[in-house]
Amino acid sequence: MSTEDVYLTPAHRVPVVAGTSVSVVVSVRSASAGGRVELHWYRSAEGDSSGTVVAPIPQGDWSGCRQVRLDAVVPTGVVAAAPFVRLAPPNSEQSAAHAYVDDIRLVEWAPAGTGGRRYDTVSSPAQVTVTASADDASAAMSGAPLPLLPPSATP
Repeated sequence: MSTEDVYLTPAHRVPVVAGTSVSVVVSVRSASAGGRVELHWYRSAEGDSSGTVVAPIPQGDWSGCRQVRLDAVVPTGVVAAAPFVRLAPPNSEQSAAHAYVDDIRLVEWAPAGTGGRRYDTVSSPAQVTVTASADDASAAMSGAPLPLLPPSATP
């Protein structure tokens, strides 16, 4: 029986700037109880984390993916972050814990009204229609869809 948490995280910490708004966005298709999305803060490139922000992954099975979004502002003194998806052990010899996740992203939000090719994710507090068009520099791009994230349920 597994008694340890299982987690998924990038191999390296991601540089961040204090005061910047960020989100961890995870697409979840199915999850057992005990799953969560975490964002760990670091004051240097090495050493232990200086803090963690957590959002639970809802238990359930869905016909399509469901987004879990964790919003935060990078604290003063923090220079790096690492997103985690963590799954608690099932605490049972007859059942297994699971989390079917995809498309885990750490999004650094630009100031409101900012736009251009550099940004690949849009968030809106209301239902909106987004029109994307190619310019000379982006005409050769692959045409990957632009994700539109609903507003977070938490502040």
